Amino acid sequence: MPTMIADRGGMPATLVPATRGQRRFAAIVVAASALVFVALAPFAKTPLAPVWGFIPTYEAALVVIDNATHLAFLDVCSLGRDQGGVLQIAKAAGVPVPDSLLSLYADGCATKYLKPEDAWPLIDHIVTAQLRSGFGLDAEAVGLGPELSAAWSPIDVKVEDA
Repeated sequence: MPTMIADRGGMPATLVPATRGQRRFAAIVVAASALVFVALAPFAKTPLAPVWGFIPTYEAALVVIDNATHLAFLDVCSLGRDQGGVLQIAKAAGVPVPDSLLSLYADGCATKYLKPEDAWPLIDHIVTAQLRSGFGLDAEAVGLGPELSAAWSPIDVKVEDA
């Protein structure tokens, strides 16, 4: 196992208390940032243009992909599937993996559910239709109506108004 810079008896670096020198360095960085801000504040006379934080797109709808799990949007199920999954690989390599996390992973990646890689083209279609409509490229979201389910058979998918 590689030696960590802030190794303190096997404790992860994120849990190790900062040393006096590290706290001093952080205080200097904060003070310098504050001084630069105060020094430049008088020159900031031009207000920035308002920016919309939300781009209105397709009206609210809920897309339900039957038999898809919470991991359908990720590639974590496809990584190392033949070796029991990425968490089993990590556990075999000596990384501590809590049983509760293994249980959530196994639940989402079980073979009885839709494989994420089978859901990805459908998810891509839904997101693309949504964005094209929202950015005005299409007058309305194409392919998110009643035809969606038939087009993606055998995957059962429905669009419900939210």
